[in-house]
Amino acid sequence: MKARLNGVELFFETHGDSGPTVVLVHGLRGDHHTWDVVAPLLARGCRVTAYDRRGHGQSNQSTVHGMREDAADLRALIEQLTKVPVHVVGNGVGATVVLLLVTERPALFASVAVHEPNPRSLDVDRLASYGGPLLITHGDQSPPSVIQMLDEISDALPRTQRYIFRRAGDAPHVTHPADFELVVGSFIRGVAGAA
Repeated sequence: MKARLNGVELFFETHGDSGPTVVLVHGLRGDHHTWDVVAPLLARGCRVTAYDRRGHGQSNQSTVHGMREDAADLRALIEQLTKVPVHVVGNGVGATVVLLLVTERPALFASVAVHEPNPRSLDVDRLASYGGPLLITHGDQSPPSVIQMLDEISDALPRTQRYIFRRAGDAPHVTHPADFELVVGSFIRGVAGAA
């Protein structure tokens, strides 16, 4: 399906009929298909939407944009297609987009799970005002510089949980989908069950 948001058409797919609402945000490479294995696994207990960020996949290709536009698109998608607050999962650049939106509209989020965002693109002090549940993950094959950046976020946010995917790098949802679903799905179900 497509939704016209912020002057562009964004393609999205939704899996599952009930449970907590989850939105998946892909990284620099690829599109919603990077979640093809994980989305149905999460959808066994959640309503899961994966979409193509502008300039990717089946969404508008010719738009010049940056992460602020991506964050605005994510906000519009959440507000138009789902009941807030929602659980949002992001990878890489998509994770950075998620955290950027968290600093602007924290009330949209029931929880946040991000894999290897780039804190250099974020105002970590401003992010520290987010008081909701946050899961930050990385792979044990990821470079030390990535882990150091994630330490900055963990230090700034008191409710942060951390997880390291073994034998994984920057895309465990692709290389280790069952492990990814177990970790992220358990986090989301735990937050939803406590609400």
